[in-house]
Amino acid sequence: MTRAIVLAAALAWLRVGPVAAYELERVGANNAFDPCSGGPQIFWPSATVAVDVSFLQPSQFQTYANQAQQRWNQAISSFHFTSGRGNFCDSSDGITSMGFKDTDCSNKPYAGQIVSITRLFYRSDGTLIDADSTFDVNVPALTDPALFTQIAMHELGHVLGLAHSDACGANGRGTLMQAVTNLSDPRLDRPQPDDIAGALAIYPGSSSGDGTVPPGANSCAVARRAGGSSALALLFPLVLIGIARARSARRTGPGVEASR
Repeated sequence: MTRAIVLAAALAWLRVGPVAAYELERVGANNAFDPCSGGPQIFWPSATVAVDVSFLQPSQFQTYANQAQQRWNQAISSFHFTSGRGNFCDSSDGITSMGFKDTDCSNKPYAGQIVSITRLFYRSDGTLIDADSTFDVNVPALTDPALFTQIAMHELGHVLGLAHSDACGANGRGTLMQAVTNLSDPRLDRPQPDDIAGALAIYPGSSSGDGTVPPGANSCAVARRAGGSSALALLFPLVLIGIARARSARRTGPGVEASR
């Protein structure tokens, strides 16, 4: 990120409102992978994914993204983020790349005030193939370390399979995965109990928390696969400062998710 980009981002901060919201766009193989349906969900069969943060420049943002991974790894034992090397926005390398870009991975410009977009590829049986996240270089909020770390944790929550905690009717208040965040609120420095509960619904295991889920939370809209085996929720990455609304389109064949 050049000084000119940082300066442009700083000036743009003056236009940022007090609310961070997330807009979701989904394109999937079919409508069965709905976190609110109680049916099967998408998931990483190995319960792990490698993340390449080398495309985040300046390099301090790599540190923040690594901290975001570590906090998820500290929160749950049944899923693990590891370090890897891949190609930026390569949907066939099986590596989650995270980097700054002035468009999304399909080279479409960010709509409105979206700050980041994660694209998810999965097979028709719900197994994930790839997920990549881009962060808009022109969004000044991303220059704040605490907010960027929170945003990165939110995105990684989607990468492991969490939906928004208010996707199925609950308010999701106080959770990392809530679709709307007030910028005046204290920053969240780690996954919250509801976020952890959602991850454990996908990948059963132990956690660092006491299991207390706040009132109005929704366990990140994760539903277990019928028959008791765990599965993964749809991936909905992050959008900042906009009106949260979900738009979905569906097609047959292998699925791709672009969450905004």
